Amino acid sequence: LEADNARKTQELEEARKLQLSMLPKTVPSHPNLEIAFEMRTATEVGGDYYDFNLAPDGALTVAIGDATGHGLNAGIVVAAAKGLFKASSNASDNVQTLEKISQGIKGMNLRRLQMAMTLVTFKGNTIQVAAAGMPPVCIYRVAPKSVEEVLLEGVPLGSFIGAQYQQRTFELQPGDTLLLMSDGLPEMLNPADEMLDYPQTMALFEAVANETPQAILAHLFRAGETWANGRPQEDDVTLVVMKVK
Repeated sequence: LEADNARKTQELEEARKLQLSMLPKTVPSHPNLEIAFEMRTATEVGGDYYDFNLAPDGALTVAIGDATGHGLNAGIVVAAAKGLFKASSNASDNVQTLEKISQGIKGMNLRRLQMAMTLVTFKGNTIQVAAAGMPPVCIYRVAPKSVEEVLLEGVPLGSFIGAQYQQRTFELQPGDTLLLMSDGLPEMLNPADEMLDYPQTMALFEAVANETPQAILAHLFRAGETWANGRPQEDDVTLVVMKVK
């Protein structure tokens, strides 16, 4: 029994290392953006995902995703989503990319395994945002110093063929800051089974949105730890912060 448990533990550790090896280790270099990201998994193999595609014309597409559940099954969906995201880099827009990834996941017959995902493409001073079942994108505007919530409807990728997704375009100014997140932080529970929730998460972001992306990440993770107050993390937490230079 001990040998079997040791083998399973080793297999989980190998799967964790493989998954982490597929995630970007450094932020992409971009002349108009400061970028920071961090993921903290709840189990050996997490279900969250983030990635970047930099096009020859300088357009940068950022992906953040959240697979169904945790463990090895979620890790399989993450691996599939990464391959499909990279293979769809020549899609005409983010909606088409989401559709291609969804078709790919559905075609793999992964049963009930799905992937929620947000895609944001930066080009010049504009961004295109498309989403599939993810939390809202938060845009901090230097003027009027407030957070704009962008929530787009759409079922997670792989749910069914023919699902439709929304896309919106926004203009940004120097100092504007974006927060992309999985649901792990806003849905974090404290010992009294109370959720941190989205309004409080946005207020925490707004309070430090003038800081550097790394400082914003540190503040949000500290706030989550304070809220949990010793309660073990039950879901993956992934945050990506991007500030316009």
